[in-house]
Amino acid sequence: MLVSKHIQKKNFFTIAILLSTVFLFTTVLALGAETTVISGILEEDLIISENTQILGIVDGKVTVPGPLTLILDGIVVGELILESGATVYLNGIVWGRVTNNGGTLFLEGIIEEKPSGI
Repeated sequence: MLVSKHIQKKNFFTIAILLSTVFLFTTVLALGAETTVISGILEEDLIISENTQILGIVDGKVTVPGPLTLILDGIVVGELILESGATVYLNGIVWGRVTNNGGTLFLEGIIEEKPSGI
């Protein structure tokens, strides 16, 4: 039984590493060489001005104008707005509303409507 648990655990970590590698490769292909990476906590509204990857937390509204690309691997606490021609890969979490005004949204993450008053 102990051996079986060890093998299952090892297989889980192998799969996690493979998925992480594939995800990183997909990220590089989607964004190309010119990319801004946001990590940590940003407590203000954000208007994307170049291809961007969010790894941290944005506490505020995030607007993505076209033809820019956003890869959201972190968390947005507020509204995410896709303008016409924008592309968003939502792998993380949006705790708020997503408004799509003509962009392209690839949803692999979570959208949770934020209760009013919070």
